[in-house]
Amino acid sequence: MKRFIISLFKSILVFGLIFLNCATVNQMLNSLQRPGVTVDRVHISGLSFEDIDLMFDLKVNNPNNIKISLAGFDYDFFLNNNSFVNGQQDKGLSIDANGESIVQIPINLKFADIYQTYNSLKNNDSTDYELKMGFAFDIPVLGNVRVPVSTKGMLPMVKFPSFSIHSLKLDRISLGGADLKLQIAVDNPNAFALNLDKMNYQFAVNGNSWVKGLSQNVTSLNQKGQGIIDIPISLDFLKMGQSVYQLLTGNNQLNYNFNGDFDVSTSIKQFGTVNLPVKKNGSISLTK
Repeated sequence: MKRFIISLFKSILVFGLIFLNCATVNQMLNSLQRPGVTVDRVHISGLSFEDIDLMFDLKVNNPNNIKISLAGFDYDFFLNNNSFVNGQQDKGLSIDANGESIVQIPINLKFADIYQTYNSLKNNDSTDYELKMGFAFDIPVLGNVRVPVSTKGMLPMVKFPSFSIHSLKLDRISLGGADLKLQIAVDNPNAFALNLDKMNYQFAVNGNSWVKGLSQNVTSLNQKGQGIIDIPISLDFLKMGQSVYQLLTGNNQLNYNFNGDFDVSTSIKQFGTVNLPVKKNGSISLTK
């Protein structure tokens, strides 16, 4: 009888512990909550005249006492109130119980694609955007859960500066040679200043090279600013021939070719230094 009582007591204790554990597990499962997703940071990770790289840092919070899994996410990037680029990514990630994790979503945008799609944005300095996202979680009891999140901001509209041959002026001429000044006009259509740090150039007339060189710290252009770059030219008729003298003293149009490249920088940290090749050709009248 004593052994029976002891055995019965052990059985009751085991069943009691099982029932207690089941009740605890059920209570825990029934108290599961949806995870939270918030925008932690948005920043420009790269910028040039051609494209812009945006990085969205999303903070995922798990308020539960068990580990949960992020199965992936989808996103839709809106420009001008229209969907511009979208996609999805199956990115498995485990978030510890009562833990947080950062999910990064990089988005690259080509300015040429933007201006081709939305012609009106060519004249804008910036435009607003909206990023809509959905995070898919696999959670016990709750099953597959999608948590939506969105963020809005402003996007700079970057444009290439323009270069043109402004004039070719004759400052001095003699039987031995001539001094001229080639002027390059530069227009900055952007809402930020530009620095032309270096210029490598060659200027030819009627197939003959008249000047080539390398200039440092060329000029600075204010936002929406314009400027003129002066390039001095000295010609030696003894080396180049009297045909150049006749060309300068006549009234004919001069056929030119300008080849150069410019190192351009801005005050924007992410921009860095960009090398811009410039090629111009045509005909020009000599200003005397």
